[in-house]
Amino acid sequence: MQIISDYDNSYINEILDSDIVISDQEIRALAELSKKTTATIREYRDSGRYYMVIRFDDQDDEEILLASNDKNRYKRLSQNFFRKFISYNGNIQAVF
Repeated sequence: MQIISDYDNSYINEILDSDIVISDQEIRALAELSKKTTATIREYRDSGRYYMVIRFDDQDDEEILLASNDKNRYKRLSQNFFRKFISYNGNIQAVF
């Protein structure tokens, strides 16, 4: 994705093109929080970029947990997230 304008957007474009990865500490915090509140984690693809977002039931907005332009990289990041979330005893319920 490229942003085109009269301004220098190289920094913004760099952020949009790089992976977004949730830290181990954030995964641990979400696992603890999952025991106290309800949230929905959703995965989707938009314009060739893969996303994992979370929305807490008492809020209307979503926050990005993971994102990548590379399908295989995203798959590894996603698997790592769920593996750690479960190992930290996060409360999870799959809905298909």
